[in-house]
Amino acid sequence: MKNKDEIIKLIEENFSNTKKSKIKRLREPSHHDATVSFDMMSSQIKLPCVETYWRLPNYREEKSVYDDDECFRKVSPIALEVFLIYLKNELEKSLIQELNIASSIDFDYSFWNYSEGNLRISILLKDKEYSEGIETEILNEIKKLAYEVDGNKLVTAQKALYKSADVFNYLTDVIDTMNWLSDKIGVGYDYEFLKKYRESIKNLKLETVKEEVVKFFKEEPDIISVLNPKERK
Repeated sequence: MKNKDEIIKLIEENFSNTKKSKIKRLREPSHHDATVSFDMMSSQIKLPCVETYWRLPNYREEKSVYDDDECFRKVSPIALEVFLIYLKNELEKSLIQELNIASSIDFDYSFWNYSEGNLRISILLKDKEYSEGIETEILNEIKKLAYEVDGNKLVTAQKALYKSADVFNYLTDVIDTMNWLSDKIGVGYDYEFLKKYRESIKNLKLETVKEEVVKFFKEEPDIISVLNPKERK
């Protein structure tokens, strides 16, 4: 098996400055502009689970089919990545520790797609009863954190993202490096871009984060899904 340096060299030779492929995506029907809600019951869970989904930009610098007047790609995905680390930490603190309505919060997000990225926030409630009031409380907390961004906590989030992207360090396991690269090269990003990715995180101006993220989180999510325990009456 080749060592890490040899593999990195092969990737650089074959994936530097490649032509980016494109997918022409059709616009969704107009009724999809509003939030879609699902409420289902399942015997697989003991507590209600609320999931919210947002569509987010990616790194391909392309105008979204969803934008009419303002370009979707004017928002920096790196700013969003920093914000999402901040948002997860603060949501855990507010919804679990302070408001005491959730037992766990999971984030699943990707900007590494051909067209748009996506964000899923999955919140497992603490009590067996779900209500629209709880849903509203969750969404209001997300909007509040978007509007009232704490600069010092953003610095911490930026450092965490910078550290997580240190995949070319000789101490990083070759498998971890290859997994990181394969996800991003697999959707059309070239090696030259990825080589500068960590430096882009370092150079991000945090004062622009609030301005950029508010445009997404001041609106309702695209989808709200509620999964309730089957035994719930």
